[in-house]
Amino acid sequence: MQEDWVKDGEGRRRRAHKRYVDVFMRLTDEGRFDPLIVMWPDGRAFPIAEVLDRGSFGPVYRGVSTARYRVRIGGHVTNLFLERHVFDATLGKPPVVRWWVEAYG
Repeated sequence: MQEDWVKDGEGRRRRAHKRYVDVFMRLTDEGRFDPLIVMWPDGRAFPIAEVLDRGSFGPVYRGVSTARYRVRIGGHVTNLFLERHVFDATLGKPPVVRWWVEAYG
């Protein structure tokens, strides 16, 4: 598992790693993803009170493009990432879209 040092919502530097999570979301008629609930791997559910910022997908790097969402879960502001793997015909891999968060510790 790859770890990086990042700043958390309070500005403290902490060690973090990607934690893939299930997300219940709404796909709007405009094609926008609206995350509603983050499901932790142990079954806990965290309703998203507010989406503060919807980032657009960045450039493709190693076949992956990522968009950052700033969300409020309870009284806590955090980042939720939507990762898009592009289709690679040479490898026969289908396109994949999945959500992840920065997990600390």
